[in-house]
Amino acid sequence: MQLNTIIGDIAEQAVDAIILSLFEKTDALGGETAAIDHRLQGAISSLLGGGDFSGKLRETSVLYPGDALPARRVIVVGLGPAEDFALDCARHATAAAAVRARELGARSLASILHGAGAGRIETSGAARAAAEGALLGLYSFEQYKSEPEQKKVTSFTLVEWDEQKAEALRSGAREGEIIAECACKARDLVSEPPNSCTPSFLAAHAEKLATDHGMAVRALSEADARELNMGAFLSVGQGSAQHPQFIVLEHNEALLENTEPLVLVGKAITFDTGGYSMKSAEGMEDM
Repeated sequence: MQLNTIIGDIAEQAVDAIILSLFEKTDALGGETAAIDHRLQGAISSLLGGGDFSGKLRETSVLYPGDALPARRVIVVGLGPAEDFALDCARHATAAAAVRARELGARSLASILHGAGAGRIETSGAARAAAEGALLGLYSFEQYKSEPEQKKVTSFTLVEWDEQKAEALRSGAREGEIIAECACKARDLVSEPPNSCTPSFLAAHAEKLATDHGMAVRALSEADARELNMGAFLSVGQGSAQHPQFIVLEHNEALLENTEPLVLVGKAITFDTGGYSMKSAEGMEDM
């Protein structure tokens, strides 16, 4: 999916759907939402007044503007109570709206920055949250599907009217895009079946990652780990025919001589049968 940022008017976006948002218990519309409500002859106000939309977090309603707007649809998403609003609410709201749009067959979306006004969230943070929400919400693992999903969103545009906020919009969206893409890569690995995603598979993936992004990589073999007396590490994998791999990725290695390193440690269990016979049957499907 292509993520874009523009300075402009959300009401003038010729896309399959534009996304607006409202807090719970909103009694007066403002800003871009009020402007679009006026062009829709009060349709958003009618949603609120008729009780068809309450503004609860992730709640969505769809309006069809006809000739009133260039967009084919207007999706209104709830942000929850204003006093509880945080960046995570913006992520969830964006994801809910994007998924609803995909269900309707929309391919191109444009959205305001949720919470950048009444939510008191800075432009860069709101843009980051929206980018993360859209990309993570629309994630789908299709590696082993014989036929890919037919309904796909191909473009998502974040729209800000204030030209002075252009750089904050761009940088926030880019940061969110990077974070979300990395999370989706991790989801891809988690979704791989254990007969495919073995320790050696992860090591090969790390080597490709290092090649693509200019990082240094080392994958310590079982013999390397034994030489380093990594007994606890080796004991975990000794019951499998798949030998463990201790993967070390180094970013900006040239700076390490003059900089204190930041070390992140994680673990990847590619297959786990430990304790199955000790657990009750209830909930086993969630293991």
